[in-house]
Amino acid sequence: MAIPDAGTPPVHVGFGSMWVPKGNTRVAVEAIHAQGCRAPISRGWVDLAFCPSIPGGCPTVALMLDYDAEAAAYDATRGGVPRAEAAARALLGLVPESARTLLDIGCGTGLVTERMALARPALRVLGTDASYGMARFARQRIGAVALADARRLPLPAAAVDAVGTVWLLHLLRGAGDVRAVVSEAGRVLRPGGVFVTTVDKDAAHDVGSDIDELFAPYLRPSPSDPEELVVAYGAEAGLDVVGENRFLGHGQGRTPQRAAREVRAGHFVSRLELPGAAADDLAAALLALPEPDRPRREPEYRLLAFRRRG
Repeated sequence: MAIPDAGTPPVHVGFGSMWVPKGNTRVAVEAIHAQGCRAPISRGWVDLAFCPSIPGGCPTVALMLDYDAEAAAYDATRGGVPRAEAAARALLGLVPESARTLLDIGCGTGLVTERMALARPALRVLGTDASYGMARFARQRIGAVALADARRLPLPAAAVDAVGTVWLLHLLRGAGDVRAVVSEAGRVLRPGGVFVTTVDKDAAHDVGSDIDELFAPYLRPSPSDPEELVVAYGAEAGLDVVGENRFLGHGQGRTPQRAAREVRAGHFVSRLELPGAAADDLAAALLALPEPDRPRREPEYRLLAFRRRG
């Protein structure tokens, strides 16, 4: 498995994880098309959509966001190696020692994926990600990485012994996306194989702090990765719950100052709805909290393990 590299490179439009004002997608695509170039854009953290009304649309290559800039700073801003090692250890604790192949869907920069490979040398660990920037970093770490849509994996049925998705499902906001990813995990698993995924990820960040009190009025009413929904999709895909694990989000105890920066930068799109001037209002309220540079409690993430029937 490798990142495909064929044809004239397209111009990848990347907005990181920030909120994008209405119309910016169209402007970007029209500017790129004016130069005679291809313009792949997908949904993702910022809920971008296709531009069918623009001549030429965005149809010519696999759809992705370019997270090159995001990828470079991603690990350092999200707990780095300590958080990655905790995630890898918890996930592997749910994978049988007899497993010989594991696919990490949405592997990002590959930091967690690499830790799993180092912790269990007999396990061949593969990765996929829809972001070219992230996949490029991951490939440098583990080699076997494919640029791929998690809803349509480039693997045949019953190809691997284990599948993992860490911090992925909560980002999938499109209709049917989570169901499709869980279904694909079931499809590529061998009978008796194990699927391990984080659930209720954003809810884990609610640690009862003063930051969470300010977030409460803006919370999205329906997260995409609640346990009951993921379990139901798993049952449809022939996957039965067989265990769970938890791990600490090292370095993720936010300060009000950091939360304010991230609110303004649009880092909470999977968790908060901030229309109009709401982001600025919330950021100002966060900065007014006492001890704005003191980290609040770190979150504890939850993993569910499923076994493939058959």
